[in-house]
Amino acid sequence: MIYLKVQIFEWLEQRAVKKHFYGNKQFKKLDQALLAAYQGKNPYHISKSYLQKQGASNIYAYGETPLTTVGKIVEECGIGPEDTVIEMGAGRGRASLFLAVYVGCTVIAYERIPTFVERMVDVDGLEMLAENMFSADFSEATVIFLYGTMLSDEEILQLCEKFPKRAKILTVSYPLSDYSEEYRIEKTLSGRFPWGETEVYWNERIG
Repeated sequence: MIYLKVQIFEWLEQRAVKKHFYGNKQFKKLDQALLAAYQGKNPYHISKSYLQKQGASNIYAYGETPLTTVGKIVEECGIGPEDTVIEMGAGRGRASLFLAVYVGCTVIAYERIPTFVERMVDVDGLEMLAENMFSADFSEATVIFLYGTMLSDEEILQLCEKFPKRAKILTVSYPLSDYSEEYRIEKTLSGRFPWGETEVYWNERIG
């Protein structure tokens, strides 16, 4: 039942992506090329297999932010071509591709699973690194996107210590103010995911 629900969500999501975003011909071409690279190769299965080989305690940690939700975040948080975005744990990189091509941002994406980095399409303004996100360099970032719903409290606290001031830090499901007094919530918005609707937080570091 859950599998069927996800399949229906993804079908409806792709219809919405075609309607709202495929007017940009470059994005349409590159997004279709990226999707074609995963024909018969489900990214969830790729992630699960990798995490099993690594002996991870949670082998179901993969997730993607739907492009309709990314588009909503971009609009409501005022993200534009002048921004340098760091995506933490980019998966197959579809959101990063959207930000680089459709929005026009400079994007640096961190992803530890080599297969995802190897299959990424070549895009100007997008650098995808086969590195753990905890090694990220935030010195140029104006926007940081963290879809880290599977991170432990200790890992979130570690990132809180590294995130810079004057950057828009976007988190899914939890605000950073729950973990550190050095953060405040600038804005809260709802986001749709295959597993349901949740809050997305625009955080800023003040301490």
